[in-house]
Amino acid sequence: MSVGGDSPGLADVTRVDVDSAAIARSERDFGNLVTGRSRGVVCPESLLQLTKIVDAARQRRERLTVRGGGMSQGGQGLPDDSFVIDMSGWRQIDAVDREGGTVTCGPGATWRNLLSETLPLGLVPKVLPLNLDLSVAGTLSAGGMGSTSHRKGFAVSHVVSAQIVLGTGELVTAGPALRRDVFDAVFGGCGRVGIIGSVELALEPAPQRVQTSVLRYDTASALLADLEFLALQPWAYHVGAMCSASVLGLKKGIAGGREPLKVWSFGLELTRRCDGPSSAGDELDGLHFTQILHEEVDELASFLARYDVRFEMMRATGAWEQAHPWFEALVPLASADAALQKVMALPAFFGDGHRVALVADTERPLALAFPGTGPAVVLAVLPPGVPPKLAPRALDAIAEMDSYILSVGGCRYVSGWLSHREGASWRQQYSRDYARLAELKGLLDPENVFRSRMLPLTQMSG
Repeated sequence: MSVGGDSPGLADVTRVDVDSAAIARSERDFGNLVTGRSRGVVCPESLLQLTKIVDAARQRRERLTVRGGGMSQGGQGLPDDSFVIDMSGWRQIDAVDREGGTVTCGPGATWRNLLSETLPLGLVPKVLPLNLDLSVAGTLSAGGMGSTSHRKGFAVSHVVSAQIVLGTGELVTAGPALRRDVFDAVFGGCGRVGIIGSVELALEPAPQRVQTSVLRYDTASALLADLEFLALQPWAYHVGAMCSASVLGLKKGIAGGREPLKVWSFGLELTRRCDGPSSAGDELDGLHFTQILHEEVDELASFLARYDVRFEMMRATGAWEQAHPWFEALVPLASADAALQKVMALPAFFGDGHRVALVADTERPLALAFPGTGPAVVLAVLPPGVPPKLAPRALDAIAEMDSYILSVGGCRYVSGWLSHREGASWRQQYSRDYARLAELKGLLDPENVFRSRMLPLTQMSG
């Protein structure tokens, strides 16, 4: 079905789907916490068509919301009385430039799609998310982190160039060294000023096999110290950590009621390239772990897909359809231990363990907020699913964590941002970069074409 009189501007240049099922799908995201308000769904098929769509919306003062795979948690890709630009079907992958070490792909291509083309050539993206079915452009619109971020930083740090359609209707080529203003506003900006039409990413040589050691720690401080140490070691290829609690009884809480007696353990997954016979070597000698829980050698392709089992279990148990109040934040190293203790005090229904990682201070756009200089610690609370009755309590607990993180010099990673923020909070999030980002919104999308249920800086000035 196509729109007629409701939107003659868009209908002149493309088909707009107003079927009730299509609209219903476009009004929900993975978070299941926020509902959008969609006027229709558009699926562009080329950069030329995309520029016409944006220009028509600009001239008719229509509003657009960019959507990838719908994996946002707080309405970042949900419409707000706007038309949804669905990029999920735009998955073409150009030939891998083996000599130049790059690959160019469409915005809807997933990381799994990329790996199917690059791994047979012995190449791999420098930073990959744990969920390989995320779209490339959707990941880059938040920043992108993974288990190589301790040395490689964010996925956006390895963007070579991209084709961007701005809110002005202009098609531009942007990157760290070309149209830096566009790079700064689009990447990490959650669709604030433009749409990623294609992107060129840097690759690196991939080992065929990797060797992983899973280490157990008794204290958070020992774990954090080793994360900092491993960020300096070239042989530490993939590094990830988590903390989880065992309930060993009940105790009286502050209010007098009973609560679980939790004992925390900390685990670190340390992976090294394995180009010969497997060997632990001497690398583990200087670390502060209590026990080696497990060691294995695996094909790189299998290792990179290791989190598939978690997502399969979420679907099998029905957790995928529940609420996902995910919380992701970046904190300075000096504040990490105390912040992790706060995370560990969250209610037990937050799930199967909290993730801890280090992210290097690499080249990045302004829209990707970062706490100061030097490496930062990532704290991620990613429950498989929270029943609807517990969602309000979860959001209240996250609001308290949010305030605490900002008070110690941290900032939120926008992929898991769950609440609408007013101007003062956005100023605190972006600090000295706030005025420049507000200025870029006015320059690159002066008619406010782009908006969503949680779109930063839409109505703000510097």
